Amino acid sequence: MRWTGFVIALVLGAAVLWTSGAVGGGGIDADTRVQVLTTDPVRVLLPVDASSADIESRVRRELTSAAPGQRDSRMRDHMEALAGDERLMEHVATTGYDQFDNQVAAGVAYGFYDVTIDDTVILYSVTVELLPGYYGVGDTLSHEDGHWLVNSGVAQRCGPQVVRDVGSEARLPGQARAAIVTELQRIDERVHGEYHRRVAGASPGQHRVAALDALEAIIGPGCEFRP
Repeated sequence: MRWTGFVIALVLGAAVLWTSGAVGGGGIDADTRVQVLTTDPVRVLLPVDASSADIESRVRRELTSAAPGQRDSRMRDHMEALAGDERLMEHVATTGYDQFDNQVAAGVAYGFYDVTIDDTVILYSVTVELLPGYYGVGDTLSHEDGHWLVNSGVAQRCGPQVVRDVGSEARLPGQARAAIVTELQRIDERVHGEYHRRVAGASPGQHRVAALDALEAIIGPGCEFRP
């Protein structure tokens, strides 16, 4: 028996350190300009018992389809690059398939952070939701949208501070990117854990509220991380 949309596993730790972005300029300091770019969730509706090949092709298609609708050309380029990343697409397809095939999850949300460093640091946050077509897709979507709110909220509330605080300690742009993404993941995982605690037994209509409450409880309106 498959799990219902109320009991959903979240796959984290799959953040992208995208190597084809622009990296240049000097180091990061307290005065570095930071711009955070987020997007609506990329929803991938899957057939029942989708194969890993089905998942991969549909994720690529949805990322590519969503890219032209982005207002910022940098996010458009970023999403197209994600879709073209062979290793990333294989990771999403195989881990997603394993979750569904082993009846662990009724839906999976992947949160991807990435950073490009130039005169202005650009922080990207993209969430991909895998939604198999069985049981309550609407309930599952509600839950995964909560994870998207957490991903976007962490990027918006903590991104600039993390970039300046953590990035300034690194000597090279590549080290800064890795350190920034790692710190965002650390905060992100803590907020997702709080979100899961708050939605246990809750109705789908309460998932958005639970996600926003989890953000407030763990990092507040700014980024006062409370581990």
